[in-house]
Amino acid sequence: TAIGSSALTNNISGNFNIAVGESALFNNTSGDNNVAIGLSALLNNSTGIGNTAVGGVALANNTSGDNNTASGLGALASNTTGSDNTAIGFNTGSGNFDSSIILGASATATASNQFVTGSVTYPAGAVSVAVAAQTRTWDVIINGVPHKILLA
Repeated sequence: TAIGSSALTNNISGNFNIAVGESALFNNTSGDNNVAIGLSALLNNSTGIGNTAVGGVALANNTSGDNNTASGLGALASNTTGSDNTAIGFNTGSGNFDSSIILGASATATASNQFVTGSVTYPAGAVSVAVAAQTRTWDVIINGVPHKILLA
């Protein structure tokens, strides 16, 4: 389903896609189950599957990354191949890493499997985490400062 000028223009075999907004999912050729809402959302997605982009240029440069969720103007806009990321906020980024959660304006993951809140420019404030057992660590960036968090 396409609503908007040039939405889903280059789709060849992609199925179950929704594009709302000018140039949303413009270059999708075979990616399935994508949702793009906003000007140039998922613009360059070609084979990526299961992505959701809400906001102008959200996930705009994604080409083959799968299962990403981006909400906000410019959210995950520079991601091209990273998968399984969730980003909420203006200009959040993943740097083509996988499985990261990125929250807050201009927050950016610097490796896979990170939980990032805020940035040096836009501090997120305090983040509290309770840990029951020492089984796994996550790299967490709080206000631009890296921390290791032990997860149960």
